[in-house]
Amino acid sequence: MGERLRVVINSRKLDLYFPESLLYALFLTSIAFSLQYLGLERVLPGSFIGQPEPGLIQFIGFSFSTLVTSDISPLKPASGLAQTGAYIQLFTSLLIIVLLVVVVLTSIRERYRQDLDGVVGELREASENIGGFLQAN
Repeated sequence: MGERLRVVINSRKLDLYFPESLLYALFLTSIAFSLQYLGLERVLPGSFIGQPEPGLIQFIGFSFSTLVTSDISPLKPASGLAQTGAYIQLFTSLLIIVLLVVVVLTSIRERYRQDLDGVVGELREASENIGGFLQAN
């Protein structure tokens, strides 16, 4: 089992898994908040302005727009509760993006550390072989 774990770690699959899982988390965050915004609009009509009777697609667009901090969506939060939800989503997306950057930088550093450890080990082995060859001759 330890050997299999070492093979997976050395294959760099984890380097791809972590960023993919965080991007998936961003996608799920966007969908979850768009459903929250839709529910808020249905419970308290007028919580969002800019489009008459917005549907799920419009809220997905608003949520994605909030996620990437752009002003593409015509929807705007009008009530305090809607603005609070948008601020919470913004904070959540920033947290996920910071985690993504930290994971990517850590995995890059770890990958180069493993490669450097391999090079040092090979140099040690080569120097021992050269020393043994010189002593034999």
